[in-house]
Amino acid sequence: MTWTTSLVSPDFCRGKACLAPTLVLLVIVTVVAVTPAQAQPVVTLWLAPAVPVDVQAAAGRLVAAGRYALAPDADSADLRLNVAPAPDAEGLRWVYAVVAPFPTVPDGVTQDDIARYWTGDTAPLAYLSTLGVPPTLVLGAGTYETVRVLMGAPADRSRFEIAPEDGVLDAAWEARASGRFSLVPFHRLEPRWKVLHVDGVNLLDPDADLSAYPYAVTVTVDGDAAQAETLRADLALVGGWGSAHTNRDPARMTTLMMTGVTALTRGTARAMEAEGVLYPAGDLAPLLQSADLLHINNEVAFAEDCPDPEQLVVELTFCSKPAYFNLLTHVGADIIEMTGNHANDWGVEAFYHTLALYEAAGMGTFGGGRDAADAARPLIVAHNGNRIGFLGCNPVGAERAWASESQGGSLRCDYDAFTRAITELTRAVDVVVVTQQYWEIETIYPSAAQANDFARLARAGADIVSGSQSHVPQGFAFQHGAFIHYGLGNLFFDQLMNLDVRRLFIDRHVIYNGRHISTELLTGMRDDAARPYPMSPNDRATLLWRAFNASGW
Repeated sequence: MTWTTSLVSPDFCRGKACLAPTLVLLVIVTVVAVTPAQAQPVVTLWLAPAVPVDVQAAAGRLVAAGRYALAPDADSADLRLNVAPAPDAEGLRWVYAVVAPFPTVPDGVTQDDIARYWTGDTAPLAYLSTLGVPPTLVLGAGTYETVRVLMGAPADRSRFEIAPEDGVLDAAWEARASGRFSLVPFHRLEPRWKVLHVDGVNLLDPDADLSAYPYAVTVTVDGDAAQAETLRADLALVGGWGSAHTNRDPARMTTLMMTGVTALTRGTARAMEAEGVLYPAGDLAPLLQSADLLHINNEVAFAEDCPDPEQLVVELTFCSKPAYFNLLTHVGADIIEMTGNHANDWGVEAFYHTLALYEAAGMGTFGGGRDAADAARPLIVAHNGNRIGFLGCNPVGAERAWASESQGGSLRCDYDAFTRAITELTRAVDVVVVTQQYWEIETIYPSAAQANDFARLARAGADIVSGSQSHVPQGFAFQHGAFIHYGLGNLFFDQLMNLDVRRLFIDRHVIYNGRHISTELLTGMRDDAARPYPMSPNDRATLLWRAFNASGW
């Protein structure tokens, strides 16, 4: 990853001389006579109906440009594009994701359940519906033709809804409670879809083994080998899927993991003193370490003179011992948000010391800086060809936490300036991530002001808007093309006063080929002051249901 902040000319006359009219005519006649003899024959193509629609569209653009011509049938074509289910066939590997609308509680399906549904038995997939009705499979018309190569003709087409390729998502959302689901090409994923695991295989994991994945086909090209290779290269260039010849190339994928509140102080610090600095990482460490980019919202500065946690006399004046920094390096933190309202609790020198620690560790920072101008600069990260920009601000304070012209701290939200900065950043990066250290409310429902202010950031051009302030996990929205999560809850912080503050979200955003295509909701729980762990399936289902309900879904 890399980081940055900031024929012949129609004029036959030359000089004083001009060609005689008869000579001009002779030249023209010569050109007309010679050109057909020199022209290369155009390669003709035939495309099977099951060829994926995006490949058909790419071939259509090549034909429109005169590079190829369509043949009336397979027998007369120089090259024939077809579809084979065999994963080892040579050609373009086209992967389909099994998806449901985002507010779907189940995380996965089995190949056997989908096969039984295809043959007429809807019972195995009834769990996708919250209404207890048989689910409906919504497929794009072209995708339906491709999937039939994999699964054969369905037993009862009345169980399917066929829609235009670009209308599948809206059709599924309109009746999401009835358990609609679909198969869509991986590169066409959007955040309003939830990608379902298939027999435990997660397509959003760059390291997933797809050797036995059932919903992928190979687009083959039959004919002269050299011509076929040229066509494959031309399709990749025009279609935009690159030299890997697949619509799911891990080398174009970036996983960005966003977390909520971290404050290595008070009860969390006491646990670290007793159990070891790495104790809070616990069972979540492998998950956090798996991210390409891990965001930590660390709200408390590291100070050389930070006392033992028992000696912190003022309840809400926080610091962290420098030794605690090892926890952040252990979990693989890459990006540190500095919008916290405790940024300068221990004085501005501790804040500067903390910035130096992050810089020495190669961590990028945003939302705070050595002065107000520095705090306002976006962080830009490049990974696997994706450019991601980060901006954050704090509208709440405290006053001492805010950076000024002469002092470091968190960026105070000036929404007019902040929204202009977001819009400007959209011109420099592929994906814009915006955070806020907003006013804290102890409810899963966002306040009306919170919803309005977060929507304003989405309207300015943010792709992801994430609330950094909330000690309880909150709901979501999709507005102005953005994914909004109002609050994720605590990651490493000591609150245990009720069940809500013990729950937490970790958002794993997937960016592919310059687009935010999906968000996975990872969930955790804490039973002590420091150490979160993955939720049980029942607890996870409860949190997801409550959060989706709070989102109006």
